[in-house]
Amino acid sequence: MRCRYPLRCGLCLIVVLLMWYAVSNNLLIKPEVTSQDKVTSQASSHNPKCPPQDTCSANQFAFYLKTGAANAIGPKICFDGKVVMSGVHNNIGHGLNIAVIDAESGKIEKTNFFNMYSGQSEDLLQFLVEIKPGMIVLVASFDDSATKMTDNIREIFAKMGSTLIKSLSFRDTWVFAGATGIEHTSTFEKMVKNDKATNTYDGWPEIADLGGCFPRKLY
Repeated sequence: MRCRYPLRCGLCLIVVLLMWYAVSNNLLIKPEVTSQDKVTSQASSHNPKCPPQDTCSANQFAFYLKTGAANAIGPKICFDGKVVMSGVHNNIGHGLNIAVIDAESGKIEKTNFFNMYSGQSEDLLQFLVEIKPGMIVLVASFDDSATKMTDNIREIFAKMGSTLIKSLSFRDTWVFAGATGIEHTSTFEKMVKNDKATNTYDGWPEIADLGGCFPRKLY
């Protein structure tokens, strides 16, 4: 079949050849990926939903904890199959995010967050001191959680079962599930150290997250 318009056919052929060359040499313009895009993408790869309560036995509570990603994406705390703290709930902030739950009834007693970079450590200390025995304490960090950390605060978390709190440093990511009044260490704890050689984000380590079944009977 002959081309009725040789010039037009020639131009079309040139365009096709140029497009083939661009694709084969990866020359097509790609959308710019910002650091915020990377943080969002990597954060979404972690468990996005709360584990249902039926994943645990009748004498246990299902929970899931996820730290914030860098200083951009906030943390999440799930308990008994429901979101307790998250950005959507508008009850999280930079520093330490803490939920206190009655271990017997599963009732959410209180939640709060404490800025550990520019806030007052006395506020966190008072909050922790007022937690009654028999309470489950869920913690998820966001951005920096150690600058305003004191020995007294570390000791309280240690009494709740933490074994990593004394090594918590600037911008480490940390999640912890413990309880007041227990006499043993918690198996529910994870920390990722802030290290330039291994950091996932620019100046921050990767997200720390964990989930499990917390016993209703603490003693």
